[in-house]
Amino acid sequence: MKTNKINRLLLALCVAGLVNVSFADEEPAVEAAPEAAAPVQQVVPFAQVSGLIDARISEQVNNLNTQIQEVKTEMTAAVAANTAAIEEMKAAKTSKKEKAKKSDDSEDSPFVQLGVRGVLGVSAFNGHKALRLAPIANPALAPDGIEALQLGAGLTTGGGLAAQVNITDLISVGVEVMYNVYRARANTGVRVPEADFGRMHEARVELHTIEIPVLARFNFLDNLLYAEAGFQLGGNTYGKIEVNNELRHPYLNGFAFSPAVGVGVNSGKALLGVRVNYNVVEYAENSNGNPWAFTFGITMFPFGF
Repeated sequence: MKTNKINRLLLALCVAGLVNVSFADEEPAVEAAPEAAAPVQQVVPFAQVSGLIDARISEQVNNLNTQIQEVKTEMTAAVAANTAAIEEMKAAKTSKKEKAKKSDDSEDSPFVQLGVRGVLGVSAFNGHKALRLAPIANPALAPDGIEALQLGAGLTTGGGLAAQVNITDLISVGVEVMYNVYRARANTGVRVPEADFGRMHEARVELHTIEIPVLARFNFLDNLLYAEAGFQLGGNTYGKIEVNNELRHPYLNGFAFSPAVGVGVNSGKALLGVRVNYNVVEYAENSNGNPWAFTFGITMFPFGF
């Protein structure tokens, strides 16, 4: 019985090409002719068959491992090639964007820009002497017992020409020629017995100047915002003081000098921002008044080269 099982196993191995042996059929052999020799039956031991199977399996596993390694190597090379191609495409795209940005910056920000500027805000005269209400013709008279009024803030306006020199993408220099008007005012009311209305006492100061602001501008946040600092140099051209409809003439100082700082939004061809300036020079003799202003300004640059 054991011999038959081994023979069947050998038959399967022969078909698979593992071994090449011959064996006897299970049925009884036909008695041969006397002159022919009986075939010899070959039996292979089980241990030898097991060794052949293990060797064959090991060979197939080694071949499979070799093929897997070759596939891995090819895949690694393909991934590396694809990665290199993607990086090259990214670099080309970035370079194209940088060139386009430089081209846009060149178009939006020429080296020199020319335009106009307008401002609107509040102004006052810091430290200004209180204005006496008594008429100049009768300085001893104090109407309604009020001797003087202390000035408060008023409206300031201005306009002029502007130029900007773009030194780099981050730094530029702005130069302007502005005609500015500083104003300050004060008023008080007095009740009048047995009258429908009281009396109003009012004082005003108005100063006209021609100033040349020179400011360094620093752009940040991808040129979206800017900060500026510099000075305004100019002269006082006209001034008046009005007290209860009586005009008075201030003795103006011809020179004006104001440090200035500001911040705003930069759109390339326009600036929108706020600025503060303070005149360190007394605007008129015996006034003790130093004009200052807080303004909102718009600067347009329609021309550039």
